[in-house]
Amino acid sequence: MDIHELIQQKCPDGFDVAKIKSVAKIYRGTRVVKEQLFDDGYPVYQNSLVPMGYMDAFNREENMTFVICAGAAGDIGFSREKMWAADDCYCFESSRLDQRFLCMI
Repeated sequence: MDIHELIQQKCPDGFDVAKIKSVAKIYRGTRVVKEQLFDDGYPVYQNSLVPMGYMDAFNREENMTFVICAGAAGDIGFSREKMWAADDCYCFESSRLDQRFLCMI
């Protein structure tokens, strides 16, 4: 099944397209240095989809989509648990978005 058939099947009445900044607040993470990291705790995402370490605090709730903006720039991840988004990580908050797929609900 190609994308056009999938859209026709799942969205027979069409769908709205919007820039994410018009439906969500975009947050950039907060800088972390290695001395702040632990071997256990909340995962810290910086410039990769693999946690760079763990912290005893979090700055984003569970079920959050994030986009890496350095290193593996453009990679998109999803955290099912609370996490720390570092400064090379963008997150989106909105009651109008399905976080898992970044689509409007």
